Amino acid sequence: MALSSIRAQRAKVTKLASGYLVSISIPIAILSPLPAYSLPMSNDRFEVESTVQANSGWLYNDGEVTAKTNLAGLKLKMKHGGKVNVVFNGYAQKTDLTESDVQLNTDYTVNQLYVSYRVGTAFKLSAGRQRVLWGHGLSFIPTDFVNPPLDPSRLDLTNAKGVDAISLDYFARNNSLTMLTNISDSMERAGAGIKWTNNALDGLDFNFVYYNSHETQNAIGSSISTDPISWFRDDSKGELNTILSVGLKQKSEYKPIVTTKESYLGAPLDCSYFDDSQKDNGPYVSAMFGLTYEWIDSRMTFRTESYYLEEGFNRNELKRFYGSSRNGCALATNIINNISSLVPGRVQNKYSTFSIGQDPLTEGTGNRFTDNLSYSIGYTRGNEDGSDLTTIALRSRYFRSAELALDIFLPRGDGYTEFGALPMDRQVTLGVSISF
Repeated sequence: MALSSIRAQRAKVTKLASGYLVSISIPIAILSPLPAYSLPMSNDRFEVESTVQANSGWLYNDGEVTAKTNLAGLKLKMKHGGKVNVVFNGYAQKTDLTESDVQLNTDYTVNQLYVSYRVGTAFKLSAGRQRVLWGHGLSFIPTDFVNPPLDPSRLDLTNAKGVDAISLDYFARNNSLTMLTNISDSMERAGAGIKWTNNALDGLDFNFVYYNSHETQNAIGSSISTDPISWFRDDSKGELNTILSVGLKQKSEYKPIVTTKESYLGAPLDCSYFDDSQKDNGPYVSAMFGLTYEWIDSRMTFRTESYYLEEGFNRNELKRFYGSSRNGCALATNIINNISSLVPGRVQNKYSTFSIGQDPLTEGTGNRFTDNLSYSIGYTRGNEDGSDLTTIALRSRYFRSAELALDIFLPRGDGYTEFGALPMDRQVTLGVSISF
């Protein structure tokens, strides 16, 4: 939908239709797949794994339903002889606004579509849209200069969109090397890089990455994932894992916030919005520290992380920016389109996250309900403005080959904060995934 037609609607509907709604509702609606059944087709070990997904979501504001979303998705993986893999992951989503005549077109998205081929045991060649592992992290990976950013509000990160690329992996004892060429049709995003992974030390996995594109220029990073208990005790069961990751790039992908004098209905306004050029005065640092602990007997897992984006915005900048979306600046500037381009959890300088989950709730008790029920509760706080979001996910595999899901998204904060400015106070999504 053209931005000019959206602006013709009243302010509340304009914010929903601008695209921000889509950036939130798509991640929540996607479900994690079930382990699928492998179908042997020949003596050459041809196997097919597939999962069909369908769900509906409702967005609420002040207790009223303001939008509905429906999604249908398909995951397909074909293997042949242990050498050839074909992977597809895509969905179609339709969003309807309940408070206006604005119609949004159905959104078709391909997350992944690639072919990989193993040459012996040392090489693997992959071509197509793929999500490449480019360093360690939890909801935020500072060294990932390649993929579209992960949204920490997402209840399932396995459906993340990939990049159109050709990659070559080389595997050796305790080492691996990945060379990648990003063949995006956008000149900004196209680039090339290399990743080296080493796990020669027991309990420690080390990455070093380099990437170059017009968007980032030269970018380097390093990350480690380790079980610190194994450094001091031989009987570590791997319950504790820590991650430290640091990235550095010459050029920021963010645009600076500028403030100018504008006029609306004859009244002067101070309007803040994005400049047309990218930030300068690099390089820019990003970093994260994360900790995961799993209680193996109960299958309960706790995760926490703190991360920093030097290229993000501080509290004063955000207050001016979000304030400009609620007055005449929305008509005098491009602020609405600016807001639609933001990714929650990637706006401020500093964030903290916490999550706890259990999969399954019980195991081997004979209780079919609890033995097939899992949950996770996540919390993300923007430390610059104090706004936050909570995510709740319930999964049930009570029915064979099917998974039922309930996802709840709860942003909180005043109107001049990142999460408080979202055009909703909660989102609820129900869904089902069927594997065959």
